[in-house]
Amino acid sequence: MSAAEAASALVSPGSSCRSVPVEHLDYSFIQSCSDLKHLEHILRALRSGQEGFYPHLTEFCEKHIEKLNPKSRVLRKENRPATVASFSAEEWRNISEDLQLWESHMRLNEAQLKRRPIFSDVKDVPPVRSSHASIQTSLSAVEKTGRTPCVPRSYRDWDRFDVETECANIDQSDRNTRHASVSPAVPEITETINSSALTAQEKDALARREKDKGNEAFKSGDYEEAVAYYSRSVSLASSAAALNNRAQALIRLQRWSSALNDCDAVLQLEPGNIKALLRRAAAHKHLGHQQESHDDLRAVLLIEPHNATALKLLMDETESNRCEETHGTSRKILIQEVDEEEEDEEFALLKDDGNALVRSGCYQEAVDKYTECLQLKPHECAVYTNRALCYIRLHRFTEARQDCDSALQLQPTNKKALYRRALANKGLKDYAACRSDLQQVLCLDVSVTEAEQLLMEVTHLMMESRCSSGPRRSITITELSVQEEDDDEDEDEGSGAVGSQRCSAVVSSVSLRSSNAFEFGQALNGAVSCGDLLTCAELLRSVASERLPRLVGTQLDGRTLGFIIRALNTHLLHTHPELVLKHLQQLHTTHRLTMVLMLLDGEDRARLSQIFQKLHGVQTEAFSQNDVTNLANKYL
Repeated sequence: MSAAEAASALVSPGSSCRSVPVEHLDYSFIQSCSDLKHLEHILRALRSGQEGFYPHLTEFCEKHIEKLNPKSRVLRKENRPATVASFSAEEWRNISEDLQLWESHMRLNEAQLKRRPIFSDVKDVPPVRSSHASIQTSLSAVEKTGRTPCVPRSYRDWDRFDVETECANIDQSDRNTRHASVSPAVPEITETINSSALTAQEKDALARREKDKGNEAFKSGDYEEAVAYYSRSVSLASSAAALNNRAQALIRLQRWSSALNDCDAVLQLEPGNIKALLRRAAAHKHLGHQQESHDDLRAVLLIEPHNATALKLLMDETESNRCEETHGTSRKILIQEVDEEEEDEEFALLKDDGNALVRSGCYQEAVDKYTECLQLKPHECAVYTNRALCYIRLHRFTEARQDCDSALQLQPTNKKALYRRALANKGLKDYAACRSDLQQVLCLDVSVTEAEQLLMEVTHLMMESRCSSGPRRSITITELSVQEEDDDEDEDEGSGAVGSQRCSAVVSSVSLRSSNAFEFGQALNGAVSCGDLLTCAELLRSVASERLPRLVGTQLDGRTLGFIIRALNTHLLHTHPELVLKHLQQLHTTHRLTMVLMLLDGEDRARLSQIFQKLHGVQTEAFSQNDVTNLANKYL
């Protein structure tokens, strides 16, 4: 190997050493040079020794590169393995003595282990794994079984030998051996743990571990063991999660009273715990406490109006109560058939009079008629909703809400009762409850335009109440004429409006001229984070299309664009197709839209395609089908 090849081998692997002019290997040039890449090539050339060995110049170049970039790869140096030459004579002598001492110590330990017997005491040796008997010597086995060594028998003994008896004896001895080798019973798990010597932190950690053991037992279907572990966790630190889980395990074991106590304990710690309310409702139901179960389910729906479990249980209770009332009524008809017919006629007459008074605007007289109806039949849902409507017209919103609550106890999914309770809550300025009721109406039937319009208005009212700083937005409220129709107690649940009532209660116009991009962005971000499509749709409906790129351009991303597309598709397309097209036309001019479109997922792209398909079928003079096709080509 030549000297040049040997020098090039010193260069770090993967580095390239291109030729460097000789005049660049100078202190002044290196000092004035700021090109990091070129300095690295100079350093590699100096290290290679192709132009000679200059240790001081090499060190100077390294320091200059370190000033420019302390993390440069060329500054990395390989730590070579230490050898004898790396240590002094005294240090190497100490290392050698330590190694010799360790080696002699290990040899002594190995010799002792070889001389030691395998089992020092046979009696103390634990049983072999997967075996239930201790290792025994041949002598102990003979003593335990009581058998003696076999002695050759005479021929006369063989003549008297009974084969069947001997086989039966052998079978019996085998059965006795099997019974004796049955594993001992697993010790019962204590439900309490002595925690007197534990710190608070240790108690919490141990309680979480015991709760995790209970979760594993619950998943495997061993509910008794799960209850034991949950009890151990509660004995260390009483937590809502452990009590809730134990209540569920107790419900699986049909120990309703104990489950009820655990749910009460959870609700004392967390009064609004939904799981505890649902499980307590189940326990009350199986204990025959129907009213308590009903109250718990209603409490869940007040917290989460769309809770599917609570709605299903409540509907099941309603159906069972209705069946019981049907059976009770049939028995009453058999006994008092004449009186029942007279009562039905009187009820029908009073209800018809009340409906006629509502149509004529005599709401107080109608209230009196409906009250007489309820005295005859207190379980008629339609009468409660009719009287609630009268109370709303009389601005007696508290009574209206009470009647709606009574109707919902009879029929939890009654859209008419939910909508009118929303009107009562709006009159009481309880906008949060009003919004919750309207969302339940739209969840049951998305085609109820009156509920959608009222929800937009209430959303604006809530936004106005929260905005304490800055100029307030003006809200103009115009009440339109209301046409009342007769309420039929056997209404069609699948109808597109709430009962036969057709009213557009309030039309609101919101002025956003004082809002800026920051305020709009805050409202849009809040709607996106909460998944509130209605608020997003109202924001888009209230803003001019020309302002949309400036308002959303600074924060437009894939999630926001997808949410805007959903709001346009579900809430504005069927009522304001011209506005949707204008928004999409202006939105296409937004900066970075081409890149953001690439971030949309498959569902949002499908919704965008649906929007253009629906716009293509709209018959209007505001735009043509060619306009829709050209815009669709830009997006899709």
